[in-house]
Amino acid sequence: MYRLIWERFVACQMAEALYDGTTVTIEAQGAKKHLLRVSGQVLKFAGWLEAQGASERAEEVAGEESVRDGAAAPSEGGDEEKTLPMLAEGEGLSVIDPPGVLTEQKFTQPPARYNEGSLVKALEDLGIGRPSTYAEIVSKVLSRDYVQKQDKQLVPTKLGTTKTHGLRARFPTVVDYEFTAKIEKDLDAVESGEADWVKLVDAIYKPFKEIVVAEMSAKEPGEGWPRAEPSDRICDKCGSPMVKRWGPNSNFFACTAYPKCKNIVDENPAPPPEVYADRKCPKCGRDLLVKTRRGTDEKFLSCSGWRKKEPLCDYTAPMPIGIRCPKCHDGEVIKVGAAKGRRPFWGCSNYATDLKCDFRLFQPPVKEACPQCNAAFLVQAGGKTRPVLKCVTEGCGFERALVGADGGDGDGEGEEAPAPKFRVGAKKASKKGASEASA
Repeated sequence: MYRLIWERFVACQMAEALYDGTTVTIEAQGAKKHLLRVSGQVLKFAGWLEAQGASERAEEVAGEESVRDGAAAPSEGGDEEKTLPMLAEGEGLSVIDPPGVLTEQKFTQPPARYNEGSLVKALEDLGIGRPSTYAEIVSKVLSRDYVQKQDKQLVPTKLGTTKTHGLRARFPTVVDYEFTAKIEKDLDAVESGEADWVKLVDAIYKPFKEIVVAEMSAKEPGEGWPRAEPSDRICDKCGSPMVKRWGPNSNFFACTAYPKCKNIVDENPAPPPEVYADRKCPKCGRDLLVKTRRGTDEKFLSCSGWRKKEPLCDYTAPMPIGIRCPKCHDGEVIKVGAAKGRRPFWGCSNYATDLKCDFRLFQPPVKEACPQCNAAFLVQAGGKTRPVLKCVTEGCGFERALVGADGGDGDGEGEEAPAPKFRVGAKKASKKGASEASA
C-alpha cells in the first residue's frame, strides 16, 4: 500500500508520456498479393509511466478506472490502440509459425453490459446518486429481480424490462435521467438551506399524484404494460374461457370468471421436483424433494409437506454433495450460506445439531479421492490463473493442475502455403505534434 501511494504521488509530478500514433501498411506477397494494415502506438517517452514500473505497466495503469473483477467497463472509444514494435519503411517481415497466418471473421458487437462497477461509473457520469447510495441502488435492482448476475454482468430480467417500459410510458417526466439528476441537485440545495423542501415536494407531488390516481382507478393497465390476450383454452374447473396473462417469471392462463373462479395454469409448467431417495424428512418423515432457489442454480432439499399457504412441514436443508464429514464421520459436507458481506463456506451438516461439528472449508470440495493419502475428496484452489486440485489433509501436500477443456494443438494437415514476403510502409503522427508526417 505504501509503495502504491508513493508511486502515484511521484507520477502525478512527472511529465506526460509521449506516443507516436502509427499506421503500418504491409504488402504480403504469397500465393496472392494482400494489403494488410494495422494501427497502434509506439512509446517514445515513458514520462510518468517510469514511476509506475516503466512501460510494462502502462496498460494496467491506463485502464485502472475499469472494474478489477474480470469484466471491463463499456468503452466509449471502441478498441484500445495496440502497442507496436519499432518499424522502418521497406523493412522485411516474416511470418512467425506457429501461429502462422490466422483469419477470423468479425461482426459489429453490441455495447458490453454493465457490471456493478461500470453501472456506478455510469451513474456518476449522469449525476445520479451519491457515494453513500450507490451500493443500495445496485443491491435493490438485484434483490427485486430487475436484473440478474450472469458472468459478473447485470442482465435485465423479463420483470425489469416490462416494468421499465410500463413506467416510462406513463411517467415519462419521472423515469428520466435528467429529472433524477435534477432532484439530486435540488435535495442538495435543501440540505444546504438554499431551497424550501415543502415547495420542492409540492411541485413534484401534485402532478405525480394525478397520474397515479388515474392509473389505480383504470380497469385495464395503461400504455406500456402487458395486457391479457384471448386464448382457446377452457378452464378445467368451471368451463369458462381462459386468457393469457403476463407473469414475472412465465406467462400463465387465468380464468375469466375471476374472482368466482381463481384457477390459473402456467404456460410452461415446470417439471415436478425430483424425490431425494437417500433420506426422509427428520421432522415429519415425509419424502424430501430437490428444488432450485429462485433466480439461481443452487439446489436445496425441501419437505414434500411444504405448501405456500398453511404448510404441513417447513423443513429445508442445503443440498448434500455426497462427501462424508472427515471430522465427525457422521454428517455430510454441505454448502453453508455465510452472513451478509462474507463468502459462503462448506461445512458439516451437524453444525447446528447437538454434535456441533465445526468442520469448515473455504474452497469448493471435489468428490475425488486423493491418490497419496486416500482422503475422500480434494479441493479446488489456485483461482482462475492457476487452477489446481489439492488435498487438505494435514501432512499430505498432494497437488495437481486442474486441466481445462481448452487447449490442444492443431493437426497441421493440409498443403503448406508459400511463406509470404512483406514490405512495410508506415505513417507516423506524434500525439503531441500538430502536423502529420507520412513515409
